[in-house]
Amino acid sequence: MSAVSDFVGRLRSAVSDRARAFAETPLSQRTAMVAIGGLAALAVIATAVFLFTRTSPEELDVAAGGASDPIGALIGDATAPATAPAASAAAPAAPTLAASTPVTPADNPTPVAAATTAEGVAPLAATPPATTEAPAVATAPVTAPDPAAGTARPDLAYGAYQRGLYREALDYALPQAEDGDIAAQTLVGVLYAEGLGPPQDLAAAAQWFERAANGGNAEAQLRIGVAYLDGTGVTADRERAIRFFELAAAQDQPEALYNLGLLAIEAEPGARNIQAIVGYFSRAAELGLPDAQYALAQLYMQGEGVMLNDVIANRWLLAAAEGGFVDAQIDYAIRVANAIGGPQDDLAAARWLKVAADSGNPVGQARFGRLVALGIGVDADPVEAGKWYLLARAAGLDDEWLRDFFVGLTEEQRAAATEAAARLGG
Repeated sequence: MSAVSDFVGRLRSAVSDRARAFAETPLSQRTAMVAIGGLAALAVIATAVFLFTRTSPEELDVAAGGASDPIGALIGDATAPATAPAASAAAPAAPTLAASTPVTPADNPTPVAAATTAEGVAPLAATPPATTEAPAVATAPVTAPDPAAGTARPDLAYGAYQRGLYREALDYALPQAEDGDIAAQTLVGVLYAEGLGPPQDLAAAAQWFERAANGGNAEAQLRIGVAYLDGTGVTADRERAIRFFELAAAQDQPEALYNLGLLAIEAEPGARNIQAIVGYFSRAAELGLPDAQYALAQLYMQGEGVMLNDVIANRWLLAAAEGGFVDAQIDYAIRVANAIGGPQDDLAAARWLKVAADSGNPVGQARFGRLVALGIGVDADPVEAGKWYLLARAAGLDDEWLRDFFVGLTEEQRAAATEAAARLGG
């Protein structure tokens, strides 16, 4: 079963959860919010992930007869916690395949019917979906969108909003909104949606968003589209949601483009347009949306709607990783460690797993701990490896290989690892 086909079964619940999270997220805290799907949905589109299967028995002590190596499946554990916390703001760039010049689907325009496994690529392992409860925001921090952008006069309402003076912001914005200012209408909708200043009123928020959306505000078009998709403050209406997403997408609103791609995936197999899906994800990825960059990488990895191309997949993974998308950081590390889509690079693999580990992601913590234990891409340090094992275990991932490694440490080393984990874990 292809990654896209496997994705369909859980999209509806992910859509509702992501839309609800979007509606509840304060604009002042929004960071490239993807209104539907998000990490939860993308965890489903990536139902098959590469194993860390280097074939050097001297380096990794792989048993004869094809037994798995000591690193194990990097992200294939059924025990891996669902949600990856936000990435560290100081993510170092890996030294290969710079994301500043991403490759678009035009580089490989020929569609194919189904994914095939490239010769020499590690076998794919099914991974259980992460969760149907999407996190409130995507992991790539960006400047919060300005509802007042494009107005000719200084916007006192948005200035008050930025300073946290929400009641004052409403007092400034409401007369402008009633006079037809679409930026002010959008801001009033945000204040009602989030209960900032006035009590939360989702119906009032939807009314203001729809007025601004009909006036051409792309942010409002996205917000009212989410409301209609989820039935938040309005009666659910999928067709209206799509119409507003299309209006926002026509203005290059990246989240709306991404949402349309997800909704196209949701279509019945006979009606599904894989080229439209690729197009939506491609444009959103080019606009810098990490969720879309990660989704597009999955399509190139699987050969869904495009020719299977590991080099392009890696470039989009790296772009998403640099945008703070933790799953991309882990996937990219796996691939460069296995020389998939480029030369083998243990340093880059270790660096990106360290970024994921520093973000608090338990999968990244456990897998980086294995590298530290074995001295792959970093200096071997048994105490440091033990520290990462304890942090991952505290977050819900008890890595069996690291547990055995930890038990084998001396009493002094275990005590030092425990102390280091306590310091880092607060």
